[in-house]
Amino acid sequence: MSEDVPMTKGSHVAAAEEVIDSRLGPGRFRSFALDEDLVLPPLVLPRSWHPAVGVAGVIRRAAAALGVAQEALTQEIAAHNADSDLTSIYRVFLKLAAPRRVLANGNALWRTYINFGKVETVRNEPGDFAATLHEIPDDRLMPWIEGIWLGFVPRAVSLAGGHPLRSKTRRRYSPSAGRHAFEYELTWR
Repeated sequence: MSEDVPMTKGSHVAAAEEVIDSRLGPGRFRSFALDEDLVLPPLVLPRSWHPAVGVAGVIRRAAAALGVAQEALTQEIAAHNADSDLTSIYRVFLKLAAPRRVLANGNALWRTYINFGKVETVRNEPGDFAATLHEIPDDRLMPWIEGIWLGFVPRAVSLAGGHPLRSKTRRRYSPSAGRHAFEYELTWR
């Protein structure tokens, strides 16, 4: 898998298909995928990789059909993905880890699902976390990334025993680097 093409894991694609089809009717996800020229196998495997720009485009189209923001629909999908993956594959890790330990592994967790970007932890104190995602290759991914962070991370913290209180994001552009960055903050108790 090349890092030249932004990719996302099949588990996120499967969660998107499940959520979108449950909200808009069977087959709508695949219909939007055709509109985005996103080629998918008949069965999306959780460990497979798929073009992130295409997946984000499908979610954008579905959000428009639902009359909601792309970030909001992606947040719902990411929370569903966390519930599916983190309660099965990573259940033991989450039971042993406290929220700070889960968040300390932010870059590894991000790279489990996404093949681009680098997570830099800015702050990881009890009840207070901040991180920046650098090296975002395409600005079309920004609403999708925002939804992923707002949906997946609080759910992961909750599954690790924390109680998320507030989650917020901020998009940033670095003219000198010619790349976008994304800032995320979470407080929990």
